[in-house]
Amino acid sequence: SGEPIPQYNDIISAERVDTTTLLTYNLYHEARSESDLANIMIMNTVFNRVDNKHYPSTVEGVILQKWQFSWVNDGKSDLIKEKTRYKELYKLVEYYLTHKSVLGKLGDSVNHYHTKSVSPKWKDSVRMKELFTIDEHVFYRRD
Repeated sequence: SGEPIPQYNDIISAERVDTTTLLTYNLYHEARSESDLANIMIMNTVFNRVDNKHYPSTVEGVILQKWQFSWVNDGKSDLIKEKTRYKELYKLVEYYLTHKSVLGKLGDSVNHYHTKSVSPKWKDSVRMKELFTIDEHVFYRRD
């Protein structure tokens, strides 16, 4: 596809990013080298937070909430370098949004995750229940 990939150096300062693009940026920066299933679980995490009273009520609010997704506040450029992978993830986001009622059930209680390479303090909270691991991500439900 010849359509240019939107390039945001800093997603926080971008004027307006549509939901599909923002979800794709989130997948690209969180888990671009992982399977579709891991990326679907990351989208489920975002939407489960949207539906949770403790988080913002929009995809934009959830993804851009300070200190929730490491890539948003890491001070590094958000530019897309792997254009082919971005396009694949964009198609996955479109598919997910079309079939969210079914795909959302795969991880209907997931609301936190981290990569296996880190050990955040929050994972030891008594309110956190580890659910499963897919590829390099460990997924949790906060009760």
